Amino acid sequence: MKKKQSSAHIPTYLKQGDKIGLISTARKINKEELQSAIELLTSWGLEIVLGQNLFNSYHQFSGTDQERQSDLQHMLDNEYVKGIICVRGGYGTGYLQSLSYHKFSKEIFLFLYALKNIYKWKPSLLLP
Repeated sequence: MKKKQSSAHIPTYLKQGDKIGLISTARKINKEELQSAIELLTSWGLEIVLGQNLFNSYHQFSGTDQERQSDLQHMLDNEYVKGIICVRGGYGTGYLQSLSYHKFSKEIFLFLYALKNIYKWKPSLLLP
């Protein structure tokens, strides 16, 4: 019996100088909570691009649905961002709708959800 070939593309490794976008698709976070993660990522030689609305606050969320969606869309459209880390995900992520992938033509893409403690990541690869 022949093995079925996978159509999955394995991205190349990130390298020093690559840009990583940090956004929150749900719960709010403050800069102090995120500082140790920023220091860790920069110590690996990665450049950090913060979402414009990352530190906003709207109820328990990091900005309105439109602001959080705008941050995600901007990172998807940014040709220089090689990966996106959602520093907080969860319940509010389901409210993000109508994302456009027409500019999203990166060969390399890494999408991680950092859960609760940035040093105890449980990353999962999400492909659009």
